[in-house]
Amino acid sequence: MHEFLLALIQDFRTQKIAGDTTATIELTQDYMAQHYQESLTLESLAQMAGLSVSHYSRLFKKYIGYSPIDYLTHLRVDRAKELLVLSDYRLKSIAGSVGYTDEFYFSRIFKKVTGQSPREYAKKHRFAPFR
Repeated sequence: MHEFLLALIQDFRTQKIAGDTTATIELTQDYMAQHYQESLTLESLAQMAGLSVSHYSRLFKKYIGYSPIDYLTHLRVDRAKELLVLSDYRLKSIAGSVGYTDEFYFSRIFKKVTGQSPREYAKKHRFAPFR
């Protein structure tokens, strides 16, 4: 009976830690979604989660499916796609509004993720005005 209770307590602790970890990862995921345009570092996200950088990176990838930096990149590119299609902003403005200070670096990242340059993407996906 004593061993059963110890096993039950250990199982409860493991579930609580796993739940806390999941909540912590989701908290940083939400933070990234709300602050993607800011300069976010792996170190600051790990610190927010209260974990070492390597442990945070491993857990984030395990729960989300992307590394934290890849997730942030996809958030930024997805927002840039919206701006490219729905606005007439210049590429430099779009890059800056999604967290990139260098429009050429942004273009390389965008092409790496989507397979198209931002200009190609905008041309292909922008709706023609009604006549």
